[in-house]
Amino acid sequence: MTPKRVVVLSPHFDDGVFSVGGMIALLRQRDIAVTNTTIYTPPQQWKKNIPRCFRPYADFAQRQKEDERACLRLGATCEILGLIETAFRPPMAWHPLTLFGSRDVNEEDRAYIANYVTTLLSKDPDLMIVAPLAVGGHIDHRTVAWGCLDAMVTLSAFKRIRFFEDPYSCLLPLRNLHPVTRQNTWMHAQKPHWLSLRSAITAVALKAWARNQTYHPELNRRQWELTSFSLTPEAEAKKIGAMAEYSSQVAAFGGIETLAKAVKIFHTNFGFAEPLWECHP
Repeated sequence: MTPKRVVVLSPHFDDGVFSVGGMIALLRQRDIAVTNTTIYTPPQQWKKNIPRCFRPYADFAQRQKEDERACLRLGATCEILGLIETAFRPPMAWHPLTLFGSRDVNEEDRAYIANYVTTLLSKDPDLMIVAPLAVGGHIDHRTVAWGCLDAMVTLSAFKRIRFFEDPYSCLLPLRNLHPVTRQNTWMHAQKPHWLSLRSAITAVALKAWARNQTYHPELNRRQWELTSFSLTPEAEAKKIGAMAEYSSQVAAFGGIETLAKAVKIFHTNFGFAEPLWECHP
């Protein structure tokens, strides 16, 4: 189908732009309306008991402004669904690594997201949803992915939902864990996670936590097809410019220069494109 409108479901403020910012820019050039909807956000009221390791991610006002500026660069509108990130819910996680892997999907959030997606698709026959695959196993990403997969199966909307590879897909050890993305490996391609010692160590640490996660049954039960979205140099440049707006998050990835190099390698590994996956009945 050729959609008239696209909604990108971003687990957190930066995930949608980091994953499919180039696609968003090109869709807007084609006059296709794009909304970047952030599912999970920090609480709007600062809490003093937030562990120090989570404080860079806890400023709601700053992160919302960053998202608005990034979406403005790409020509998209932005919305917030309003669920609170798992990191800021009791019992508080003691370290970001504990948000990956073995935690159970929040069933209440999963049902809420499934109902949200079902409602969107039912009301607008010209709408396409672009959702995360949850590569890396972050609990919020997994909950969004599971809700979208539930809605897809309920409505038999296999042609109306595409799944993007999360930013963690740049870390090859995590990409090779996921039952869908490991179908398309980079045997002889450049590997973004070797750009720095920090990113290589991060990849190994996250893999150790992520290997214990459970996967939605549809990921193994169905046939999946890689349908990458081809980019242009201008679209890639717009994406990197938009990524730079997330200043509070970019530092965690080693700075915008390192992140830009990783993204360019990632695009090159797919033939200068952003990977999108389609699930078949």
